[in-house]
Amino acid sequence: MATRAEKVGASIIANEARWKAIQKAVGAAPADGWPGKGTVAALETKLGIEVTVPAAKPPDVSKKGAASGTSARKQWPKPDYNSMVAFYGKPGNESKLVRVTFPYRMRLYKRGAALNVRGHRVHTTCADSLVAILGDLLKKFEKDGLEEHGLDVFGGIYNYRKVRNGSSTSKHSWGVAIDLNPNENRNR
Repeated sequence: MATRAEKVGASIIANEARWKAIQKAVGAAPADGWPGKGTVAALETKLGIEVTVPAAKPPDVSKKGAASGTSARKQWPKPDYNSMVAFYGKPGNESKLVRVTFPYRMRLYKRGAALNVRGHRVHTTCADSLVAILGDLLKKFEKDGLEEHGLDVFGGIYNYRKVRNGSSTSKHSWGVAIDLNPNENRNR
């Protein structure tokens, strides 16, 4: 009998083939098996759909001030190297990391792996936000929905390295990025 991880792996491969067939049928290029903006545009054109989508509202990352009760928007850095260093410090500085406990069980990303991950090290500045966001995912999707969307598949947070297929420093080098469902997202 196939394990859950083997079933997820087979599903990912099957879905990639399905998306490639859909992309070819609607003229999306490239037909890479990973639906994105190009696939959506090709589907809309093929089906004659005209939709005006309002601009996405930025997430509310405000926090109540402890003494005054006023809201102050948390200011995150721009994603360039100098802004990241000014805000988080030098990449690879493990003294800035704290261990957080995830609000739900995650599985380590590896085909066939059944290794549970309860928490990980993250930059101290992002720790509360990460736990809150994962808690929101748990509330919204519940256990079955998390598994269905692969949001319980953990690919890592802190890893001092360059970006994949590039030369710039990865956000993982500060412990400020998380990979969820890396089987399917493939940096897209």
